[in-house]
Amino acid sequence: MRLVGPARALRLLTRAEFIEGSLAFELGLADAVCPEGTTFADFITDFLRPVRTRKPQVMRAFKAITRAGRAGPEHAAARELESAHLVETWLHPDHWAAHDATLARISGRGERQP
Repeated sequence: MRLVGPARALRLLTRAEFIEGSLAFELGLADAVCPEGTTFADFITDFLRPVRTRKPQVMRAFKAITRAGRAGPEHAAARELESAHLVETWLHPDHWAAHDATLARISGRGERQP
């Protein structure tokens, strides 16, 4: 919600659309997109090269600072609300019907695995 704003977040959540990597990048939901014609192995190697030069303690500090910034003061209330709704919606039969439909659309199977 903070990355894309409430209106765009509501659209993404309610439509449950698959979006292209380029749009995810534009919206700030992805850090990078593998260019066409580039192998993923080459892309990820290049993408991670500067990250791999950082010392572990520096990376831990960066991650901690980022997590704290994302949390913000209203994070606890938002998480509580999200958790309550997640339990209700995840366990509902409609969730599993949507799950099966998504699997059918992307893989041709459409059946939950035990």
